[in-house]
Amino acid sequence: MPFPRRASSKREEQAFHIEARRFLDLVLPSTALSLHVPNEGKRSLILYDRRAFCMEFKSDDGALDIDQRACHAQLRTAGIPVEVVRCFEEIIARLHEWGIPLKRNVEFQNAAYQRFVDKCVEAGATVHA
Repeated sequence: MPFPRRASSKREEQAFHIEARRFLDLVLPSTALSLHVPNEGKRSLILYDRRAFCMEFKSDDGALDIDQRACHAQLRTAGIPVEVVRCFEEIIARLHEWGIPLKRNVEFQNAAYQRFVDKCVEAGATVHA
């Protein structure tokens, strides 16, 4: 199975969230903080450079419920960007769009993560020494 894969069920969504949180912990620079916000779906708040960003982790077929939509609207009203992400590629793309650099020379527990980050760097993602 190619890496990364998209989540397609609630169980896979939960597994994706766990892996995505680990991934964020590995690739975010020491000047960034990622916080897990428990909710029906899975959401992470990222604090970087005195700004906040929000990612909601969903499966391919996962949809936001009315409470999640309301929360996203409140966050956006407060000036916090919110994005639904469904795979590791989307996580990296959002970090890149938000100007959040990736760590360089990270010791990855999974070699696939390292290959993926290397591929993202080759594609132009910013890295932090």
